[in-house]
Amino acid sequence: MSFTAPVRVRTAPTLPLAAMVDILFLLLVFFLTAAAFREQDRVIEVVLPGTETDLRVEPATPIVITVDAEGRTFIGDRPYALDELANKLTVRASQYPDEWVDIRGDAKATHGRIVRVLDMITATGLHNVRMHTRPIDGGQ
Repeated sequence: MSFTAPVRVRTAPTLPLAAMVDILFLLLVFFLTAAAFREQDRVIEVVLPGTETDLRVEPATPIVITVDAEGRTFIGDRPYALDELANKLTVRASQYPDEWVDIRGDAKATHGRIVRVLDMITATGLHNVRMHTRPIDGGQ
């Protein structure tokens, strides 16, 4: 009769790498998609007007309306006539009444056009509106 413990063969611990690869792939797809949507609002080249105080826009996912130098209005990279824009915003306001709307108006866009867009936004029931600006450089 032997009182010694049986000899066990020790193996190194293993990690299931297939699951980790799947998770990394999903994270990669998520971040690439999020980055693509973030840059979509900046497709149209706009020179923002300057302000003395640096107005920072809080990180959120608002509706971004762009008014370029010619007075055309866009959401993302899709152009909208003012009546189309009003219809789209009315539907959005009925679904999400506290939605933020950011206006990115080119410095060369007419004041009247920006005011018309602002008036149309508030008429649709959306009241959380922000204007994008940039800090004034020394000579401008």
